[in-house]
Amino acid sequence: MNLVKNAYEAMPSGGDLTISVYGRDRSAYLSVKDTGVGIPAKDLGHIFDELFTSKPGGSGLGLAIARQVVRQHGGEVSVESEVGNGATFTIQLPMGKSR
Repeated sequence: MNLVKNAYEAMPSGGDLTISVYGRDRSAYLSVKDTGVGIPAKDLGHIFDELFTSKPGGSGLGLAIARQVVRQHGGEVSVESEVGNGATFTIQLPMGKSR
């Protein structure tokens, strides 16, 4: 939910928000893509750090907690972004054995 909220807030003048779910190589993927303002390259290495925020009034906890929860389930969160062209956050989770 945090990724969707962040994507929405990154598009103050509107835009497109796309959520995709797919499976590949025994993993499930969920991507949240927006056409918002994007993330500056200097911030990309810090956005998952606790207390790092670029939003006025932000706590800097949302992405850190999201990544922690995903990692506790054996997965990972990645991001791709370009200023002015939005961002895509992708959650990868391993799929369990089928019964």
